[in-house]
Amino acid sequence: MQTASVDRPPSNESPFNPPPSTPVAPSNTKFKTNNTDLIQLFRPLTSTPIANTGYFINDYQRDLSEIFEPYISGASKVPPTNYISNGRDLSDIFLDINPVLILTVRETTRFWTSVATSSDGTKLVASVLAGQIYTSTDSGVNWTARATNRVWYDIASSSDGTKLVACVNGGQIYASTNSGVNWTARATNRAWNVVASSSDGIKLVASVDGGQIYTSTDSGVNWAARETNRNWKGVATSSDGAKLVAVVLGGQIYTSTDSGLNWTARETNRAWNNVASSSDGTKLVASVYNGQIYTSTDSGLNWTARETNRAWNNVASSSDGTKLVASVYNGQIYTSTDSGLNWTARATNRAWNNVASSSDGTKLVASVDGEQIYTGVYI
Repeated sequence: MQTASVDRPPSNESPFNPPPSTPVAPSNTKFKTNNTDLIQLFRPLTSTPIANTGYFINDYQRDLSEIFEPYISGASKVPPTNYISNGRDLSDIFLDINPVLILTVRETTRFWTSVATSSDGTKLVASVLAGQIYTSTDSGVNWTARATNRVWYDIASSSDGTKLVACVNGGQIYASTNSGVNWTARATNRAWNVVASSSDGIKLVASVDGGQIYTSTDSGVNWAARETNRNWKGVATSSDGAKLVAVVLGGQIYTSTDSGLNWTARETNRAWNNVASSSDGTKLVASVYNGQIYTSTDSGLNWTARETNRAWNNVASSSDGTKLVASVYNGQIYTSTDSGLNWTARATNRAWNNVASSSDGTKLVASVDGEQIYTGVYI
């Protein structure tokens, strides 16, 4: 299960206001006006008013372009249009093209440092800098404070949400086998900054800021030092814990196919900030702060630059690697349904710092630095 964490960007960073996204509509609706399919009329999908389509609905007394305007702005689900094709209303067809992400604010204002989720998106866990750990068993509706106040930096979850692992910067690593009710101190005091877990919660990987990478094959009881001292910023693992990937701030990306025993340098030196992996470890996504998003479909051998330069923070991936989510500090949240080829801007400008995704990519959880947690579902 993927986790999402990040250190806050430098305090002198100015707010970033990204331009509107322009997703591409991939299908034909079969509804035509003046020999032009409606899909072409709605293709821009921006906040700019759409040209009159010439279709008026008695139930609404509005042109179809006006009916789709709320959907285009991401405000709400499209109301029925009363145009039916193969038993489906046209609004449903358009929702397939670009589903609406509904975000709901949760919990209270805290300095959240990490969020993680079970595969089904039901069990959530979040850590607070110099605060506690919080867990939810109802997809974020209610939260319970766990553990004691520590400098929690990152947290990860097994697929079923029962085995958790969290790290303390300047302290120890802590593990839980009952969804966060009780915690056991593991490893020794180090500048731990990132952790990741296999699907069963048995194989773990953690990094030390300016130190080494450490792996465990017994749910954190014992740890082995791997690789050399680097400015590690993010780690991710395949479901079985065999394929690992780690990124270095100002350095390269490193991959391992033997649970961390050996590592291979990939890509070039960049301000790598975070990384996420598909369940099989084949599809990877990594972010560069004030740079681009990069994706790989061959376990990190080759990388392709995506999107534009932004203050990218965290990234998360669905199990199959097709649905991605990325956060921008003092910007928006961006999602992709085609493994990073195209991206859609979501939510409003905030200091987004952490994101996590359910296995199917339909449920998201994100946190705002110094603010609240948000949970998201697609409709």
